[in-house]
Amino acid sequence: MKKIFFFPVLMMFIMLLSACTDKEEGSMFSAVFFQMDSEIRINYMANNQDQANEIKAHIGEVYAMYHSLSDNYAPLEEDSPYLENIYTLNSKINQDVEIDYELYMMLDESSRIKELTDGYFDISIGKIVKAWKDVILDPESRDDGYVIPQSVFEDLQDEIGLIEVQENPFTLSESSEKYYVRINHIDVQLDLGAIAKGYATEIVKDYLIENDVIYFAINAGSSTIAVGKNSNPERKNQQWNVELIDPLFDNEYFGLIELRDQAIATSGNNVQYATYNGLRYHHIVSPLTKYSMHYYHSLTMIGNDAGLLDALSTAFFSMSPETITSWLAIHQEELGIEVILYNYDGTITTHLLDTIFVGY
Repeated sequence: MKKIFFFPVLMMFIMLLSACTDKEEGSMFSAVFFQMDSEIRINYMANNQDQANEIKAHIGEVYAMYHSLSDNYAPLEEDSPYLENIYTLNSKINQDVEIDYELYMMLDESSRIKELTDGYFDISIGKIVKAWKDVILDPESRDDGYVIPQSVFEDLQDEIGLIEVQENPFTLSESSEKYYVRINHIDVQLDLGAIAKGYATEIVKDYLIENDVIYFAINAGSSTIAVGKNSNPERKNQQWNVELIDPLFDNEYFGLIELRDQAIATSGNNVQYATYNGLRYHHIVSPLTKYSMHYYHSLTMIGNDAGLLDALSTAFFSMSPETITSWLAIHQEELGIEVILYNYDGTITTHLLDTIFVGY
């Protein structure tokens, strides 16, 4: 996306251990893409250079497509093969607009997750999120110690108070193998930033698995990671080590987990934030309150679906500890979701099934 600002969510660091390159299965290759406001790094095993090039090209196309479709900062290029993107959709209120199947499915998944999270995940509050970002990411005043002036905070309260969160923000429809979306209210502005990268990463992960690539690691800007097996024969159970960055102390980590054939997503308040009355106000805004909440400094989710984890990490960030516990009591085993909470008071809470967390 062609954004004015670039803020990588460096919440996790995956230890890409030196991989064995003489295995019968093939050799390890790497690829780097700059898409979706992130540097995306992928290590994967292929039989030969030709296959590696084919895999790299396909993965690049996937990320480029979802970058274009989910962009809410600029319209599509004139020669784009796609019908609409989020930027153009947001200017077409109360119209049935034809969209590509891929965007339709991502919007449909977003609606499903909104219902799953009782409204805590809501891609329709883009106007409210933008109002917050205009304050906390003000290029003339933004630095690591930026404190929001009281007059600015009060003006922001007035602005977001006029924006209504809609119960039925958009409608999806299908007719004659064509796909449509209608934005139902002027207060609705779609923003797929909380799901698009994870959604695309899940598609890439599935592509690798379907093509019998079992050794891989995808580091999508470090906020979303998906891994297969580690090809290093010295790694226990062919696992990858993932260290979790401490959101309160630069270049420090607060724990480590081992992963194989899983994905993780992290949300945190240590980038894209400013302070007011000693609290961090950040870009993760609750659809229920219109404010960023102060339960956690970071939240890491572990599971199988990178897209679902990306969205859930955003939803959970606005949930109280009690709400998370109640939600997990219903859905944890069914969805295989695990959570590590770095609480606002500096303590760590875990809701794990099989993953072992080692705190530092």
